Amino acid sequence: MQRISVDDGIGPTARGFAQSGVRLANERTIMTLIALNPGASNADLARQSGLGPQTTSRIVTDLETRELVLRGEVLRGRRGQPATPLFLNPDGAFAIGVEIGWRHFEVLLFSMAGQTLASIRRSYAWPDFRTIFANVAAEIATIRAGMTEQQAGRLAGIGLATPPISRGIWAASARPPNRWNYGAMPTPPWN
Repeated sequence: MQRISVDDGIGPTARGFAQSGVRLANERTIMTLIALNPGASNADLARQSGLGPQTTSRIVTDLETRELVLRGEVLRGRRGQPATPLFLNPDGAFAIGVEIGWRHFEVLLFSMAGQTLASIRRSYAWPDFRTIFANVAAEIATIRAGMTEQQAGRLAGIGLATPPISRGIWAASARPPNRWNYGAMPTPPWN
């Protein structure tokens, strides 16, 4: 049996989690908690996440430096140290979402706060794989052209949602439209 060493190009990720992966997971946890509990303090986040106070504080400071988190006004008049409420920065990141349905597709631009900033919806008689992706790409380009420079610089990604059964349908959707039952969901081609 051959021994594998770090010199062979197999690093720490082959033996366990890389530190950067743990850091990203912790950042996501903190951002999720802030999204679910707007106004939570560092201490609240540490308790809810199970992370240490110093780790939580370091993550929040890093998120604040990257302008993903905003600090509110310090809350005084309570026991202990004054708490500073934390909020997601609605302009901290943006995402484009694409939904491809049986009779339509929709392209949306979202802020990090979940607010819809732009929306384009197109309907069709049936999902034609030969043209639908080009049409979606064209509408994504339209949305991106309407974004400000700041929004474009903070675009986190593009997500896609389709009906679960559609994976097999896309391969068979070149079938002539008269073969589809327009009054009901199409019969999957594998039946």
